[in-house]
Amino acid sequence: MNKILLYLPIVQWHGSVQRPQHLCFQAADFTVYHVHPTINANPPQLKETGYHNIYEYIPPIAPYPGRGLTESNENILFEAILSLIENANYILIWVNSPYWFRLVRFLKSSNLKDKIDVAYDNLDIFEYFSDLIPFEAKLKEEHAAILELSDYIFYTSDHIRSHYNLPERSVQLLNACNPGDWLYNLECNFEESGLSGNYGYFGTIADWFDSDAIKQLSDSNTYKIDLIGHNSDHLKELSNVICHGPWAYCEIYEKARNWRLGL
Repeated sequence: MNKILLYLPIVQWHGSVQRPQHLCFQAADFTVYHVHPTINANPPQLKETGYHNIYEYIPPIAPYPGRGLTESNENILFEAILSLIENANYILIWVNSPYWFRLVRFLKSSNLKDKIDVAYDNLDIFEYFSDLIPFEAKLKEEHAAILELSDYIFYTSDHIRSHYNLPERSVQLLNACNPGDWLYNLECNFEESGLSGNYGYFGTIADWFDSDAIKQLSDSNTYKIDLIGHNSDHLKELSNVICHGPWAYCEIYEKARNWRLGL
């Protein structure tokens, strides 16, 4: 089955690794198109990110408010995105900001509408961003409209839910959680990553390290815990604790990407 995750973000791909990138990393069953919000290319460009099946798409018109998208030229953007995803059997549109509303509305009314689900992930209060303040009224209007189009609504904190008065069907996905758990409802392949567990820590394990907390987690027999770093021998005998020793920093992300929680 040809599945596409069309990610409509607030930030570009090549920046700080945050929630958007973590979700895309988990989407191994999808071809992922992360659309750049602030720059454009003519013709549009599809760039490899260095990760399997994840691409950054540079659209013909930048959709970020104030970057050139207008009602008179928006169809150029819409048709380009439509052609990007038209051969998919299923499309999950993951949206981070309300300024994507008109594109989402176009796709949900296109000939692909029966193949599309929309997930609206409320990460922040974007109308308070300094460069978005001039668009505050419009963003609030678009926010209300995109809620109506969304099949799934997520939020990261109670403050955001209250600010936007999100509907009852909204689901909290904390920043500390693994969004892939929702995306698939499948177990992560820890064996492939070289790790076993739910919780993980990397760094120096010295006198100030809270070994008692690790022992309590171990005694609960609920979690598997990976420890990466020097001086962990005194914890090796604990059940559900695996001491890997030191790893190079450049290896840690790929090894630990399936952790539910970093300690």
